[in-house]
Amino acid sequence: MNTLRKVIIFIPMSLCFLNFASWLLAAILIYCGILVGLFIPNLIFGNLLGFLNTLGDNGLIGLVVIAEPFIAYYLYLLLKRRYDSIGTAEKIT
Repeated sequence: MNTLRKVIIFIPMSLCFLNFASWLLAAILIYCGILVGLFIPNLIFGNLLGFLNTLGDNGLIGLVVIAEPFIAYYLYLLLKRRYDSIGTAEKIT
């Protein structure tokens, strides 16, 4: 029974982690693109500012999109804590 609980919690935990990891990878790539833009002209910085401006104009939806990686990370931590607290040993009576 505990193994089933672990599997049920593992699925959303892994999805939250993959979501956070993809946002983190995108942020690292954007950062590297901005650094490359110092030496080679590109449009990454301008596009990023336009994107953030558009999100700011959308109000609450823009705030949710910006906060989504943090929400995914804290959901992952919450589910990980729950996953670790479930024991796998069954009681033999």
